[in-house]
Amino acid sequence: MNKIKNIVITGIILVLIFSVQVSAKDFDLVCLGAGGGDFTDDVISFMVKPDGIDYYSLILDGGSIAEGILAHGGKTGQNLLKMDPEDKVKYVASVLKKVEGILLTHSHLDHVSGFSILGPLFLNMHFQWKTPSFRVIASPETIDNLEKYLYSGKIWGNFGHFPKDNTILKYERNEIGKTVEIGGLSVERFSVRHKVESSAYLLTNKNGNKMMFFGDTGTLGVEFYKKFRNYIDNKKLKGIILEVSFPSTNNKLANSTTHLTRDLLVLELSKFAGLEMPEKLNYTEEEIEKYAKKAAEKINFPVMIIHIKPWDYKQIVKELNDLKKYGINIIIAEKGNSYSF
Repeated sequence: MNKIKNIVITGIILVLIFSVQVSAKDFDLVCLGAGGGDFTDDVISFMVKPDGIDYYSLILDGGSIAEGILAHGGKTGQNLLKMDPEDKVKYVASVLKKVEGILLTHSHLDHVSGFSILGPLFLNMHFQWKTPSFRVIASPETIDNLEKYLYSGKIWGNFGHFPKDNTILKYERNEIGKTVEIGGLSVERFSVRHKVESSAYLLTNKNGNKMMFFGDTGTLGVEFYKKFRNYIDNKKLKGIILEVSFPSTNNKLANSTTHLTRDLLVLELSKFAGLEMPEKLNYTEEEIEKYAKKAAEKINFPVMIIHIKPWDYKQIVKELNDLKKYGINIIIAEKGNSYSF
């Protein structure tokens, strides 16, 4: 009897261990902002908590950071609506004080505005709470644009060097090919196609598993994706975050402004998967279905969509939902929501 009991207990333990291993996630995310403009309280930003770290250690892009933290806090039971401004800003600061830094993809306002406006908050955290310098990692051009234009003193102050000789924000110019260690992650930057220099970041956790975060981008060359195919084949790439700005009726506008539509997303995913999909500005629905289904055979990780322009939101979401029917694991990001890869 005892032998049977021990076998049962052992079996239960093994099931529990297996369940934990299966359910373990490599990257926990909070979407602080997902939109493509118009609403200043919902523009691009994420917090990331990698496996092995028990706090959110990194921010991706600097859109609606404070608004997103408050929105997420409300969804987790915090009664934030009744807070006065001091309590709200201190709540936001309490979340940010463990974050080690931010990756900025480019200098457009919908990717930096929410971070920039928090300069006084970082100042108070640094002097009142003795928090260390907050790392700001971006391409040399992006940081130069911020310091020359936005942080010129004419539009906003440069809190990275205020007061003089203090480093509240530590600007780090990240060159292509240089790996940066931050928040329990290794980060590598890649240039993508946009009106100003824009970046994609490959994030690798302690287990060697990866996720990829794109800034604004147009279509890219096949050679851009070759370096990532091995991560698809060995299932190390756990998810990507990628923009879709316009409906597919605006493929020409998207191409000229270096953004993506649903159709151009399928084109990019086909390149990821190593498929030869013809590049053009008009596709039939049959062509989209054909190539989406082929891409889905290789792209077995979540594809999170950001930067949807509000004016055509319903149409774009409808088109993206069609890709789900074709087998692509599309997730449409929403401010305040938690996700895992």
